[in-house]
Amino acid sequence: MWCEIRSKNHYLFFIILIALILRGALPAASWLINNDHKVFWTPDTSSYVCSARGLIETLSFSCNNEPETLRSPGYPILLIPGLFMGQLEAVTIILQIFLGVGIVFLVYKIALILSGNLNAALFSATIYSIEPVSIIHCSFLMSDTFFTFALTFFVWYLLNYLKTFSRISLVSACLWLVASIYIRPVAYYLCLLVPSFLLITTLFKTNRARRQRIIHDSTLFFAVTVLLVGSWQVRNFVLTGYAGFSSVMEYNLYYILGSTIIGKRDHISEEQSLKKLAELQAAQIESQHGEERTTRLKNLEWQKNYSLHLIRENPGIFIRVVISSLRSTIFQAGFELLNFFNHCFDRSSLFRQDGVDRGQSSIVENTLQYFGLRVRGYLLIGIIVWTAVLLGIYSLSLLSLKFRFNPENLTSVCFLLIMILYVMTVPAITGLGYSRFRLPVMPLICVFSGTGLAALRSYFKATT
Repeated sequence: MWCEIRSKNHYLFFIILIALILRGALPAASWLINNDHKVFWTPDTSSYVCSARGLIETLSFSCNNEPETLRSPGYPILLIPGLFMGQLEAVTIILQIFLGVGIVFLVYKIALILSGNLNAALFSATIYSIEPVSIIHCSFLMSDTFFTFALTFFVWYLLNYLKTFSRISLVSACLWLVASIYIRPVAYYLCLLVPSFLLITTLFKTNRARRQRIIHDSTLFFAVTVLLVGSWQVRNFVLTGYAGFSSVMEYNLYYILGSTIIGKRDHISEEQSLKKLAELQAAQIESQHGEERTTRLKNLEWQKNYSLHLIRENPGIFIRVVISSLRSTIFQAGFELLNFFNHCFDRSSLFRQDGVDRGQSSIVENTLQYFGLRVRGYLLIGIIVWTAVLLGIYSLSLLSLKFRFNPENLTSVCFLLIMILYVMTVPAITGLGYSRFRLPVMPLICVFSGTGLAALRSYFKATT
């Protein structure tokens, strides 16, 4: 038995080594091909860097000497070591590679908790170590890998709590959830969703003392998360008058969802719909009188109200946009590969983070024209392989739900499914549909996939 455990530990070490090599080889190869650090940037990177410089220069979270509300401070903090050392891209990517490898280990631990099967845990870690989206996004100066790391830690601690009802695990889960919200505000509503889920589980508990314990723990979870997240909203209100956590929601509703709805409603191009929105906003600003801070606040409120008005006036289009965004998030594969050929073409008009109007196939068709025949072949092979891997992961995940989990793990399985649905759906509601928005839940999907593979292996061993 001891020899078997040692052998399994060797497998885990080998899996982590493979994950490290894959995540390190991609940025190294990209640098050799492009010799340009901008290949690791996206259109959002500059705003994160600006906020990080504000932290260094003024010891306050600001950009261009103005208090920052669009971005939250989590990811800019990760950029500070690279800025201090004068090697922003290299240092940050190295940190993200280690975070990505850490997620592989967390996938192993989560699968072990969920299935209690060492083979399922090793299969899950193996699948995540070679999962393309997780490999590629370690090389972008974006919050995705850091956010995924924090969110996966939160899931691990909460699963520990559901298994042991330890308050230490619960408080640890609180802290990691708060950290993930500070990295990417998409997790904001989990402050309410998680304690609500815990309260619902009490309906199925026969032990009265256990029910009381969960009710108290749910209250504790809600209080801690609201206190820590609300403190940032107080900061925003005191400095700018904006009472929300991050104004990125208003931005996405107006410029992403709004432009998509107008484009589909009026049958105009994306550029024309964005121009129309810009003109509407300019007219709104001109109609306002008062100090700059008041004008900015009124403008944010107007953007949100106008976006909600568009949704109410065009519910059918809105539903189609959300469904299309979800489809892109779930199935899009290969578009990130284009970023590593940055020197070949101007991608500024292509790297739109939603891709709702055009979809993955249209994006690929419109961009392949920039490349030579050989590069087109490599890209198409990469996209085909990536799609095959993705479909395999999804198929094994469905298999695990059918065959593997015992009833005692039903609460944990339901929690993971709710997390997957939540993290994918929230961006889609604002019109964002892109493979990077499934990255935070790919560790959980790979847990299901690895468990399904272990079930398939057991089935074949039993029948042969």
